[in-house]
Amino acid sequence: GNTTGMIVECVGVDHEGDPVTIVTHWAATAPAGVVDEGEVARRAIAQLQLAPITIGMAPPPLEEPNVLIHVPAYFWAEGGAQAIGPLDSTVTQDGMTVSLQASLTSVEFDTGDGATTVCDRSAVESKPKNMSLDGEPECGHIWEHSGAYTVTATSTWSIAWQGPTQAGTLTHTLSETIAVGVTDRPVNLTTNKDR
Repeated sequence: GNTTGMIVECVGVDHEGDPVTIVTHWAATAPAGVVDEGEVARRAIAQLQLAPITIGMAPPPLEEPNVLIHVPAYFWAEGGAQAIGPLDSTVTQDGMTVSLQASLTSVEFDTGDGATTVCDRSAVESKPKNMSLDGEPECGHIWEHSGAYTVTATSTWSIAWQGPTQAGTLTHTLSETIAVGVTDRPVNLTTNKDR
């Protein structure tokens, strides 16, 4: 009936070497020597060496503004398996072996002008084949004002883990930024002297 603490199961072996539960009880905190499988899984995430994505963008961000207002810019993810996944790993820590399966689920792009765009894995795992200048991009943004902006891409990973007796899912996030210069389309007015 407790909603906090943990159930501790003390296990021995019978004369044939098979495990036998000796006693099971509730404890407010983990007794000394008891390893939390979920905590081992959280620490094991570092072994996956996940990396933030390298932000792919068209048109590419440059020091001189080259993105036009009112024209779509497209985003995607680069960086190989460490940034896009999926990744599998088996890690042994504290004498316990935990299997991890990590998948990139989505990337949220904060475009620096108060807007955010969330793109699922299928929308960012490769460069878009069709980058039309009309309409809203599936994964991208349209800036309405010229200026210098910082685009922040936050990758969200879902990491399924399996320990000897427990399993679960963890969420892990990583971020990367790029600077983007946005400008207005130049307009040149000329006079037709023949009219």
